[in-house]
Amino acid sequence: MMVVSFSHAAKKPEVSRVDPPNWWIDMEMNEVELLIKGENLDLVTAISASDSSVRLGSVQRFANPNYLAITLNISTSAKASRLDLILETEG
Repeated sequence: MMVVSFSHAAKKPEVSRVDPPNWWIDMEMNEVELLIKGENLDLVTAISASDSSVRLGSVQRFANPNYLAITLNISTSAKASRLDLILETEG
Protein backbone atom coordinates (compact mmCIF):
# COMPACT_ATOMS: atom_id res chain seq x y z
CA MET A 1 0.00 0.00 0.00
CA MET A 2 1.19 3.50 -0.73
CA VAL A 3 0.16 6.90 0.56
CA VAL A 4 1.19 10.15 -1.08
CA SER A 5 1.50 13.28 1.05
CA PHE A 6 2.40 16.89 0.31
CA SER A 7 4.22 19.71 2.05
CA HIS A 8 4.68 23.48 1.52
CA ALA A 9 1.87 24.20 -0.92
CA ALA A 10 -0.92 26.75 -0.85
CA LYS A 11 -2.29 25.35 -4.11
CA LYS A 12 -1.68 21.67 -3.52
CA PRO A 13 -1.25 18.90 -6.02
CA GLU A 14 -3.89 16.20 -5.64
CA VAL A 15 -3.14 12.57 -6.46
CA SER A 16 -6.07 10.53 -7.70
CA ARG A 17 -4.26 7.36 -8.80
CA VAL A 18 -0.88 5.59 -8.66
CA ASP A 19 -0.14 2.67 -10.97
CA PRO A 20 0.83 0.06 -10.09
CA PRO A 21 -0.70 0.48 -6.61
CA ASN A 22 1.50 -2.29 -5.18
CA TRP A 23 4.43 -4.51 -6.11
CA TRP A 24 6.63 -7.28 -4.71
CA ILE A 25 10.08 -7.21 -3.18
CA ASP A 26 12.80 -9.70 -4.18
CA MET A 27 11.99 -9.33 -7.86
CA GLU A 28 14.71 -9.86 -10.44
CA MET A 29 14.62 -6.18 -11.36
CA ASN A 30 15.07 -3.75 -8.47
CA GLU A 31 13.29 -0.86 -10.19
CA VAL A 32 9.60 -0.02 -10.22
CA GLU A 33 8.15 2.66 -12.47
CA LEU A 34 5.05 4.41 -11.17
CA LEU A 35 2.61 6.55 -13.11
CA ILE A 36 1.02 9.17 -10.88
CA LYS A 37 -2.21 10.85 -12.01
CA GLY A 38 -3.79 13.87 -10.37
CA GLU A 39 -4.18 17.64 -10.41
CA ASN A 40 -1.41 20.26 -10.31
CA LEU A 41 1.43 17.72 -10.38
CA ASP A 42 3.50 20.28 -12.27
CA LEU A 43 3.92 22.07 -8.90
CA VAL A 44 5.91 19.15 -7.42
CA THR A 45 9.56 20.15 -6.93
CA ALA A 46 10.88 17.18 -4.90
CA ILE A 47 9.87 13.58 -4.21
CA SER A 48 11.13 11.30 -1.46
CA ALA A 49 10.17 7.95 0.07
CA SER A 50 9.41 7.20 3.71
CA ASP A 51 11.62 4.09 3.66
CA SER A 52 15.40 4.51 3.29
CA SER A 53 15.60 1.21 1.37
CA VAL A 54 13.65 2.86 -1.47
CA ARG A 55 15.28 5.67 -3.42
CA LEU A 56 14.01 7.89 -6.20
CA GLY A 57 15.70 7.00 -9.47
CA SER A 58 14.19 9.44 -11.95
CA VAL A 59 11.21 11.69 -12.59
CA GLN A 60 9.61 12.17 -15.97
CA ARG A 61 7.34 15.14 -16.49
CA PHE A 62 4.83 15.36 -19.32
CA ALA A 63 3.25 18.23 -21.24
CA ASN A 64 0.05 17.34 -19.37
CA PRO A 65 0.52 18.71 -15.79
CA ASN A 66 -1.71 15.96 -14.40
CA TYR A 67 0.84 13.15 -14.81
CA LEU A 68 4.27 12.23 -13.44
CA ALA A 69 6.25 9.05 -13.99
CA ILE A 70 8.80 8.13 -11.34
CA THR A 71 11.28 5.30 -11.05
CA LEU A 72 11.98 3.85 -7.63
CA ASN A 73 15.11 1.83 -6.86
CA ILE A 74 14.32 -0.88 -4.31
CA SER A 75 17.19 -2.14 -2.14
CA THR A 76 17.67 -5.88 -1.74
CA SER A 77 17.29 -5.26 2.01
CA ALA A 78 13.76 -3.83 1.59
CA LYS A 79 10.99 -5.50 3.59
CA ALA A 80 7.37 -5.77 2.55
CA SER A 81 5.60 -2.77 4.05
CA ARG A 82 3.59 0.35 3.33
CA LEU A 83 5.51 3.04 1.47
CA ASP A 84 4.69 6.74 1.70
CA LEU A 85 5.82 9.05 -1.07
CA ILE A 86 6.31 12.67 -0.06
CA LEU A 87 5.72 15.17 -2.87
CA GLU A 88 7.02 18.63 -2.01
CA THR A 89 6.30 22.00 -3.57
CA GLU A 90 7.90 25.42 -3.15
CA GLY A 91 6.19 28.12 -1.15
